[in-house]
Parts: sequence; structure tokens; C-alpha cells
Amino acid sequence: MMRRLGRPAPSPDGATDTAGGPSRLVWTALLGSLLVLFFCYTYNDNVITTLHGMNVWSALREGELPRFYSYNADVTPSSTDFHTAPISYGFGIYLVFAVWNFPLWLLQEYAGVDVFDSVLCLAWAKAITLPFLAGCFWAVGRLCQTLGVDRGRTRWAQFMFLSSGLTVAAVFIMGQYDVIHLFLTLLGLDLLLRGRYRYFLLCLAGAVALKLFPLFVFLPVLLLREKRYLRILAALAAAVSLTLVLKVPFLWDSEFSSAPGDGLIRGMVLANPLPFGITGAPAFPLLFGMLCIACFVLRPEPERLARATVYAAFAGVALFFLATPAYPYWFVMLTPFVAIVWAVEAGRGRDLATLDLALIAVTLLIHQIYYSWCFDLTVVRPMALAALLTPVDDLAVPMSPAGIYASLGLTPYLSLLTSAFAALLIAVLVLGYPRSHPETLSPAGVDGPERRVLVVRAAVGLGMCAIPAAVYLYTLVAHGTVGA
Repeated sequence: MMRRLGRPAPSPDGATDTAGGPSRLVWTALLGSLLVLFFCYTYNDNVITTLHGMNVWSALREGELPRFYSYNADVTPSSTDFHTAPISYGFGIYLVFAVWNFPLWLLQEYAGVDVFDSVLCLAWAKAITLPFLAGCFWAVGRLCQTLGVDRGRTRWAQFMFLSSGLTVAAVFIMGQYDVIHLFLTLLGLDLLLRGRYRYFLLCLAGAVALKLFPLFVFLPVLLLREKRYLRILAALAAAVSLTLVLKVPFLWDSEFSSAPGDGLIRGMVLANPLPFGITGAPAFPLLFGMLCIACFVLRPEPERLARATVYAAFAGVALFFLATPAYPYWFVMLTPFVAIVWAVEAGRGRDLATLDLALIAVTLLIHQIYYSWCFDLTVVRPMALAALLTPVDDLAVPMSPAGIYASLGLTPYLSLLTSAFAALLIAVLVLGYPRSHPETLSPAGVDGPERRVLVVRAAVGLGMCAIPAAVYLYTLVAHGTVGA
């Protein structure tokens, strides 16, 4: 009996279902691994932003909301596992955290629960990322469908996004909330490709109000598709309108102007100057400016415009990571675009997947060495392993992933690893560039060798993200403290 075109039989290796996407076994293994990692870790930034979000309700109750930034100037979570940090962002992100964590505020204020010393409460706080991660997962599939990718390959692209070690590290280790504005960015991009321009601007305005990163997507995409100066200026005004509106109520707060979030991004953007001109030219503004000029000058053929739009968005984000010392948790902004480009460029899919596998491994290695505090025992201690087993005092037991890499002699080669990262990301950009004709799209899903690369890629990323928990367990065993 003949099978329908585009619905291949399940693969002998069990990795593919009857629609050409990952099998139930593959999905179950991935989701089970993510669930375990979710309860193994939490990170200080998520916790302190949770506290700031809960304080929206406290400030509202006490009539201090116009002084919200001063109100949070020196607050500290009740648990000694966490430390204070200044309020960093625009008010929009704290509104989102306030709504999500309203139950925690009620427990703290009216039931006397120490929410920052409870694994379940910390898990709830961290889970703010999950609905938006699911939204990004859906948006990746939606964009692939808009670009004409077949059903099986679309499912693998969604798997590729969710299983990326960079996604896992950002969301399931550090609980970072860049997935919130990322979801709005991806949704807006899909709306643009479907001809719903006003809704695209609305999504981008919401995303920019949370953080400024969506501008790295918005500007090249806008300049690629719009050549009229007044329309460009109007779109830019719309994109930043909500950000400006949310700033107005706090202009008289003395702490508002010193909030370091925008300054932190500005410092990253202006890092790594190249030897041009009198003072040197920071690498990212130079490269991003060249990208924007190219997008404004180019006029892709109509049949290629949608793919060129997604590629311009990908290039804007990729150049930021290529040219700045970006924090590990921001890399989740890169992973959906890699997955979509892989799905569209089916003729180069295996090469792109292999490059991305290497890119993930090298990037996580760099992050675990250079940004060691994001992966040390402090991210493990507040969560389930410490609750179930004996807590580890990292002052008495100074073992960490970074320490292991140092003992292996890898630390002096950090610059070489950074070179490898740059080479791999540039290679993905080059291979992912949309061809003149979309004949590379395949209706047959993903072949066996490519599937195996994707599964190995997922295993490598998950394995590297499990290293902090493995080091914690090894520390307990090595010091004979398990069950003590």
C-alpha cells in the first residue's frame, strides 16, 4: 500500500514518527531530561527579579509605586543562597513578573511563607519562562509553515530549538526571561510575513518595552522591507512608543536614571573596539550598521523576500553575539533563528546541523569557563538536589565545572575557543544565506544521517547542561556526605 507523499514510514532508528518529525521516544526523552534539569537549578537573576516583581504589589499597597525604583534600591531575598542586585530594566518586565508571582506575594505577605527558601516556590518563580518558551516553540513552527517548510521538517526545527544546549542553559539552568520578548519578536515577525504590518509593530513595541534586544531584529527587517524614509521613521517611533510611555511615571524617581540595565547593554554594544578612526570603532555598531545599510540597499525578489526577512533578523542577532562578550542567558535569542534557517535550507541541512552541534559545544564550554558563576554550585544549592541530599558548602568544597576545566588545562585556550566560536557562527551565517530560488525545500522531512546529527546535538547540549548537577553529586560522593 502506497504511503502519502511527505509522510515517510517510521525510521528504523526510532527517531522519526509517521509524519516525519521526531518520534514519541525522542520527545519523551527530551521533555523528561528538561524536567529533571528544571528542578536541579535556579539562578540569582531570576530570583531577584521575582522579588522586584512581587514588590510591585507591595509598592502599590503602600502608595510607593511612583518611587518603584527607589523602593527596590537595596532589597535582598530572604534566603542566604541569593544576593541583592539593583533593579535593572524598564517597568514592563516587572509588570509581567508581578502578575505571574502574585500567588507568591500572597503567600509571603499573608501566610508568612518564606518563598525564597522553598523549592516549590522557587520552581514557580522560575516557571514564568515556560509559557513563553512554549510560545517560542509554537512560533518557530508557525514561521516554518509560513516559509513553506513541510510538516516533518517543521517538527524537527521545533525540536532543534527546544533541545539546543543554549536554550536549555538559558531557560532550564538560569531561568532567564529573554524568552518573553523573544516570543513577541517571533510572533511579530510571523505577522509581518503574513502581511499584518500593524500587529507586527504592536508586537515589536511590546518586545522593546521589555528589553532593547528586539531592535537588533527590528531594524534590519524594517530596512529590508521598507524604503520610504517617513515610513521608516514612523515605524521606529511606534517601536519605542511603549518604552517611552512606561518611563514617564518614574522620571521623578531619583533611582530611575541610575538603573543599570540599559547601561549594561550599552556597555556590551560598545565593547571590542576595532582600530578605525581616532578612537576606534566598536565591532558591533560597525557590523550592525553595515548590515542595516545592506538591507536598505538590497531589494530581494518577491519569492525570496520572506526568507531574506528571516535571515536579516538572524544576522542582526548573530552579529551581536559575534562582536560582544554577551552573557550566556542571552543566547536563547539566537537558537530559534538557527533552527528556522536550518529548516528552510534543507539542501544544506546536515552541514548546518553539524556546525550548530559544534557551535553549542564550544559556546557552552566558553561560558562554563568565562562565566563560571552561571554554572557553579550556587545554581544547584537552592533546588531539589540540595533538598533531597546533603547541602554542599562551596567554601569548604571549592569544586566547580570551571575548576575541572582549569585542571584539564583548558582555561589558557579560551581565546582559541572564542576563535572557534566565531568561525562556527560565521559559517552558519554563510551557509544559511538564502539562495536565489527555494528549490532546496524538501517535502520528505529529514533523512537518517541528519536525524542522527540532531539527536547527538541534543544529547551533547543536555549532557553539558547536566555538568553542574553532576559535579554537585560527585562532590557529595567524594566527601562522603551523601545521606549524612
